[in-house]
Amino acid sequence: MHRFPMKVRNGSIEIQTVDITVQDYFKSKQVELTMPYLPCLDVGKPKRPNYLPIEVATLLLFQSTFYNVVWLS
Repeated sequence: MHRFPMKVRNGSIEIQTVDITVQDYFKSKQVELTMPYLPCLDVGKPKRPNYLPIEVATLLLFQSTFYNVVWLS
């Protein structure tokens, strides 16, 4: 599985960077992905990607989509 760097606060001041999978991130937020093998949507900015699993995304009717589909393997 693809890992990405995430900054976490250790205590009140110290910030460290850890590598985490999208599935592990959502599991830590009490969201169990049933289809973690599906691609993610990159809904962030070019210099700061934000990966959102397709199964938790909601698209509205007639909503324009400019997201990149990213296969994280």
